[in-house]
Amino acid sequence: MIRPALWEEFFRPRYQTLFDAMHAHGWHVWMHSCGKVNAILGSLAEIGCNVVNLQQPRALGIEEVGAAFRGRLCFESLCDIQHTLPLKGPDEIRAEARLLLREWATPQGGFILSDYGDGRAIGVPDDVKQVMLDAFMEADPWRKA
Repeated sequence: MIRPALWEEFFRPRYQTLFDAMHAHGWHVWMHSCGKVNAILGSLAEIGCNVVNLQQPRALGIEEVGAAFRGRLCFESLCDIQHTLPLKGPDEIRAEARLLLREWATPQGGFILSDYGDGRAIGVPDDVKQVMLDAFMEADPWRKA
């Protein structure tokens, strides 16, 4: 947990060096971050982050992030691991999957469905994770194309 000013002053130049080296080898840059990192997403895109893994999209504001960064960053995500998956029912999970695809995906890509992996650690049984997977598959506008 750092201030955006500290990110810009201290961390950005160091990550820029790492990202440049990764790109020089032909690699895509993937980065995970938790929490509300909206203030540094633009900076990450500017220095060459290609994919950002965000597992708490509700904390970020799905519409807000989509309006600002859709098409500039690729998002690796899933339904919110703290708000939606452990606490909501199938209808809410399906609605969030549709919202994420509508706000974050693009015809060129821009959204990679992720999985937390250890559902027990976040209080999410496998059948709930299956509801989420099915919801994304059903809502994917490019799957049928």
